[in-house]
Amino acid sequence: MKLKNGMPPLSKAVISQLRIDASNVRAAAVRKNLVLDKYEEREETLAAKRYFQLGAWLYYYKHEMWRDRGRNYLDMQVACLLRLFQAQIPSPGYRFFTVFDFGDRDFDTLFENGNSAEVLQELRAIYFQTKDAAIASGFAYHGWQLSDERQLALFE
Repeated sequence: MKLKNGMPPLSKAVISQLRIDASNVRAAAVRKNLVLDKYEEREETLAAKRYFQLGAWLYYYKHEMWRDRGRNYLDMQVACLLRLFQAQIPSPGYRFFTVFDFGDRDFDTLFENGNSAEVLQELRAIYFQTKDAAIASGFAYHGWQLSDERQLALFE
């Protein structure tokens, strides 16, 4: 799977709002009626600045992937994980939550839709085609086996 470069297909208005929110995470939290402590604010501010494009893609996946539960849905689940893994973020926590509406529960949802085995199978196939170390690192972080098909049974 080859990921598209650049920004996701979001409207200019949405990208503009994401940029405004990324420039002042505290103000975004107030606008969205969210509570941040100083640690969370610092972590989210760093993520918004360092990974703005990734955050925009996470926003896109969260808001668009639910429209199609067919093949596109699986492709978006895999693409979302690939983008995170390639950014060396195997688990995003809540560092993309205030600005990009993507948190730990959204990450978990990538595996909680009855097709977890397919998601991992697709990621394994991409790994074996590309030998992408970022995928291997993501698998290692989560304790998933790249070559052991018995791992798939854990998600059934």
